[in-house]
Amino acid sequence: MLKKIALMAAMTLTLAGNSTAADLPSKAPYISAYNWTGCSLGVHGGGGWTQNTTTVPGATVFGMRAPGWLGGGQAGCDYQVDSWVFGFEGQFSAADMNGHAAIDNVSVASIHLNEIATGTARIGYAIDRVLPYAKAGFAWANSDKVNLGASNGLNNFVGGGSALGWTAGVGVEVAFLPNWSWKVEYDHMDLGVNGYTLNCPTCGGAPPPATLDVGQHIDMVVLGLNYRFH
Repeated sequence: MLKKIALMAAMTLTLAGNSTAADLPSKAPYISAYNWTGCSLGVHGGGGWTQNTTTVPGATVFGMRAPGWLGGGQAGCDYQVDSWVFGFEGQFSAADMNGHAAIDNVSVASIHLNEIATGTARIGYAIDRVLPYAKAGFAWANSDKVNLGASNGLNNFVGGGSALGWTAGVGVEVAFLPNWSWKVEYDHMDLGVNGYTLNCPTCGGAPPPATLDVGQHIDMVVLGLNYRFH
């Protein structure tokens, strides 16, 4: 009798357990974190400023700040390993950064920076759809107008040229749709000291070219939009 009761109890518990398990909701499927692996193509815009340490013939040294705007495009690729994201990016910006400074009572200098390009490697730590990152690489900038002359606008020495240096920056990128992300980024560039050869087409005769040595540092903040190819 005891054996029959024990057997019936065991059968009842088994059936109850099976019934309870059947009544429980099924476990939700696991949803993986956002995958940053892939390439991207996008646009950006923002503002920046150059801080120039300038030396004119005669060893006169002065500072000249040139603020302005910039905008352009970028392309890159990323590869995710666990939560770490490694990638590279190329970025080009058209710029309009203008600066001028009085050297003395009769002389002025000015500079206009019109192009910036960077090629960088970056590393980030993905928190699902949010990617804080740091980047570093090379930078290039072109100044199409460098002037040195009299404050009355006469006898201006004019020229231009490009400079190559390094850049480093930080930012955060956020994926708000499966293939779209936005980013905000700060970059600093050091282009070293570069000599610009200036000529004076309006001067009487043929005066020898003047040399303007400019140490350039560029800071910029941009907001970008990327389309990501997974």
